[in-house]
Amino acid sequence: VYKRQIHDYACGIDSSPVAQRDPVNKGYGNSTTLSRDVDDFETACQVILSLSETVGARLRADKVQCDCICVEIKDQDFRVQSHQMTLNSPTDSTTVIYENACRLLYDFWDRRPLRLIGVRATKISDDSFSQMSLFESEQSKKMKEMEKAVDQIRSKFGTDIIKRASFLQKDAIVDHASGKAKHLKNKEE
Repeated sequence: VYKRQIHDYACGIDSSPVAQRDPVNKGYGNSTTLSRDVDDFETACQVILSLSETVGARLRADKVQCDCICVEIKDQDFRVQSHQMTLNSPTDSTTVIYENACRLLYDFWDRRPLRLIGVRATKISDDSFSQMSLFESEQSKKMKEMEKAVDQIRSKFGTDIIKRASFLQKDAIVDHASGKAKHLKNKEE
């Protein structure tokens, strides 16, 4: 019996079932075509916050983290630009994604009016093993717990059940839950 088993293994023959493992996504992203051109940094960052929320929630839902953030923009002349940065440590935090995406946008955007904004998280890794930071603050731990709690509440009661205060403005340019541009009334009306 053992000779046969050794022979089969040597020839690559094995009758045990192969366990299939779902591949990890290569990246998570969201983008939106805006209902009106955006030419100020604050509004662009509000759009990035909405997109970062959906990207972060998807990372946490799949229990993965990203090492790289990418921002893509398309201006009114349909020119596409993108820039990316590698993070110091993997993350699934909406706040970290948002802050780094805004920093990227600030660095490379020439302030031409934008038609499209996108945020992507790449270099994905499983979050079961991650390097602990000796300098992680109590505030960042609380932020992670809060983001997970918000994800659970939204999955149970719907995405519009919890909104950030910045999305409650009547002129908000994006629907925070879907990351899609809203059609706005003209401010002069």
